[in-house]
Amino acid sequence: MTTNDSNNDASNSMLMDLTDSGAAVPKRVSTAAQAQSICSRFIMDDTIRAQRRLLVQGKFCGNAPKSLAAMAIAKRENDSNLNWKQHRGLIMNAWTPFFDLVCEVPVCIDGDLELNGGDAALNEELMRGFAEYFHDMVFGWRDFDNMNQLCDLQMLLHGVGMLAWQDEWNWRPAPILASNFYVPDETQASFDNAEMCMLTQPISAGQLYRKIMDDKEAKARGWNPEAVKAVIMDSGNSDAIQAYGKIWDRWQQAFKNGDLYVSQQQTKQIQLATIYVQEMDGTISQMIVPQRPGGSTNGDTGNTHGSGKVDFLYYAQSRYDNWDQVVCAFPYDIGADGTFHSVKGLGTDIFPFCELLDKVQNTLADLAVSSIKPMWQPTTGGDIEKFQMAKWGGGNMIPQGIAPLDIKIGTNLGPALEISREFSSILSQNTGAYNQQELAAPTVEETAKSAMIRAAERSKLTKGSYNRYMRSKDRQYAEMFRRASNPLLRDYHPDSAAALKFQRKCQALCSKMQVEWLQSVDALHSPTGKAGKFTVLELVQNVRANRTLGLGSAAMRIEIANQLMQNIDRFDEIGQNEIKRMFVATMTSFQAVDAIVPSLTTGRENVDDQSDAAQEDNGFTILGPDAEAYVVPGQNHVIHLSVHIPSMQKDQSDCEQGAVDPRECAKRLEGKAPHAYQHLEVLKTNPTKQMEYKQFMAAFQQIASFQDHLQQMIEEQNNAQAQEPPPGQPDPKLVQVQGNLQLKSQKDQGNHELKMQNQQFNQELKMQQAQFDAQLAAQKAAYEQRIKDLETASGIHRENAVAVSSVAIKARTNGNLTSKT
Repeated sequence: MTTNDSNNDASNSMLMDLTDSGAAVPKRVSTAAQAQSICSRFIMDDTIRAQRRLLVQGKFCGNAPKSLAAMAIAKRENDSNLNWKQHRGLIMNAWTPFFDLVCEVPVCIDGDLELNGGDAALNEELMRGFAEYFHDMVFGWRDFDNMNQLCDLQMLLHGVGMLAWQDEWNWRPAPILASNFYVPDETQASFDNAEMCMLTQPISAGQLYRKIMDDKEAKARGWNPEAVKAVIMDSGNSDAIQAYGKIWDRWQQAFKNGDLYVSQQQTKQIQLATIYVQEMDGTISQMIVPQRPGGSTNGDTGNTHGSGKVDFLYYAQSRYDNWDQVVCAFPYDIGADGTFHSVKGLGTDIFPFCELLDKVQNTLADLAVSSIKPMWQPTTGGDIEKFQMAKWGGGNMIPQGIAPLDIKIGTNLGPALEISREFSSILSQNTGAYNQQELAAPTVEETAKSAMIRAAERSKLTKGSYNRYMRSKDRQYAEMFRRASNPLLRDYHPDSAAALKFQRKCQALCSKMQVEWLQSVDALHSPTGKAGKFTVLELVQNVRANRTLGLGSAAMRIEIANQLMQNIDRFDEIGQNEIKRMFVATMTSFQAVDAIVPSLTTGRENVDDQSDAAQEDNGFTILGPDAEAYVVPGQNHVIHLSVHIPSMQKDQSDCEQGAVDPRECAKRLEGKAPHAYQHLEVLKTNPTKQMEYKQFMAAFQQIASFQDHLQQMIEEQNNAQAQEPPPGQPDPKLVQVQGNLQLKSQKDQGNHELKMQNQQFNQELKMQQAQFDAQLAAQKAAYEQRIKDLETASGIHRENAVAVSSVAIKARTNGNLTSKT
């Protein structure tokens, strides 16, 4: 390449912004030659990073520290040269929990749906159904597991895992190897300031041919058939050129005949570069060009048609609205400065340590192997070949001139082993965010609280790394949902069958719940910002990944499920059922939950227990015991009783006040009471609802007592023989019954008030007793403390007195001795 060529290529690798007049350029990459220059610039700038990735990848794959050739040159062919797999082990240990984060959820997404005129319960039920259908579609994709795991592995090894959608129709993203993804320097890991990126991929001639099988359709989608044909023919080897030449009809016939030999044997892999460029209006354009061999800017690329002009194989202006529709990044961390290239993966971080540990372990292995063999030392000069041991009886005879050496293996191995353990400990500490040990058994008896704390400390991921990963997963699922919901999707689009089935199931759900599939939406609630008609699926907003329990740790997930089960009585019927399902899923799997604990919320019927209970009461009010109502599994018995009991209490009150005829009241209670009793019997078997059961049963017993008294009064009235009252006058017997009922009601009310006063008095007495006990305990504690203080002071005083007395005696003794002297 000449200097001028180099300068021209460097200028071509820059994006255009403004024209000479200051207006925004319509295309920031206007020619295929400029796109190829960008490709070459990306590859050259990535040279050093590519070498580092190669070393890290080799360490993970088990490559030996030194090549056989290097060991031979150093005359160390017999030395240990093993990869001890610390690198792979740490990566695999950190890799597993990410897959659990994706799979250990009942449904993979949640979202918000707000239809015009739709109530909150209906919107929530629709969204729940959409989420279940989406989950079935995603987890029914056979390659879903491989896609996630490969993306996560690239993140752990090299820093950023990448997913990309390579057209606007396919809802399935493809994982991109770190070696095949390029961005300019200073691009942020979040892509907030990204202007372009590039994907490289090898493709066979047959795969590329299928892109242009129909010329008209290919051109409509942005392909350049003539340029593609030229690239395919240039990929042929000498046999293909001899057989087909440069005559496209012959190549096309071979492909139509399904000739795998042409695609796999007679043609080379075609290296393509897909470049995405952000235009001046913020949209993203996509273009595909052949990658020059080795990233070089020299030579013909095969699509010049002999004119020297390079053509795009594919070009789509402003194909995407934003970067989220193109790529989804999973960064290992934020790097040193938040840029894409500053993010280093776990594999890169631990590579130097693992390289050093391999050297230490290989040295230890060589030392151990050499030390377990007997060592001899010549004591005289002479030819070493002449020193041979001879058999003598049952043993060996050692010739003169050599003596055994007593080498202490432990003395040599000890320091090296200690260093190896220290290095391994430091490595474990440095990878703590993504690599913890499994939960070990406690050495002493511990409480459930301490076990939960211990499990949390050993969870597979820190909360920061967990949240960072799930935020990226939110963007991935949101884009997959948007693409799968595209109303313009057709059968001929790639991998569209599952997405179209998903749309049909969602439309059937809307029809079942009497919701219009097409909704007229104003600009405020429109997904595009413009008023119009949209499908219900298009109106789903804030699609996000559901979070799992335990931060990827099975031990933590089990502990949380156990804690919820212990506090299950604090939740309502729906909450209790969901906790049971969560517990079963933790112990088994989410696939087995429905068979063991069916969900109360996933039925597609819009059920309202309170409304159903009110309708049942209306039936009993009109028909009495002839009305039909059933107690079935899945009903919320607390809600039903919360409707039935007050309804019967109102019937009692109306009867006592004369607003309802006693016979009519008796008919209503005769229908409602047995039905309510059935709910009570079911509630009685629920150990978590005993408080509610006792409250409802106490109220039911009062109603039953009233019902017995009412029935007795009616029977007495029927048996009594009395004259018909004058017209317009009340029946004396009825007046007497109502009076008796009012007296009984007043008596019951008085008894209830007396009972409440008695309970209040007992409660106040208990509080006074507790206060007295507390004061007495405080006084006793103060008295005991006072005694301790006095004892302490007395002891100190006694010790001081003894000390003073001892000094005085000693002084007197010294004085007597002096006087005698």
